[in-house]
Amino acid sequence: MYENGENVLCVTDEDVAEYVDREPDRWVLAEEHGWVNYNRVGFIDIEEDLLGNDWVIFQYKGRLYESNIVIGSRPE
Repeated sequence: MYENGENVLCVTDEDVAEYVDREPDRWVLAEEHGWVNYNRVGFIDIEEDLLGNDWVIFQYKGRLYESNIVIGSRPE
């Protein structure tokens, strides 16, 4: 029930948006450009090394880079 006493028959994404954690930011290292938000780069490929670490190959400002992906706050 809502605070006004009405029953809820259906809950939409809009109803719960403020209570749901947003997707965490993802960062990749583009050498001289530093850490760049993954949403601002062009994805090319992803590979896994022998230790199981994922490495993404991406394009940023006309160059190709390779980096692991860091999830959360922007690394320092």
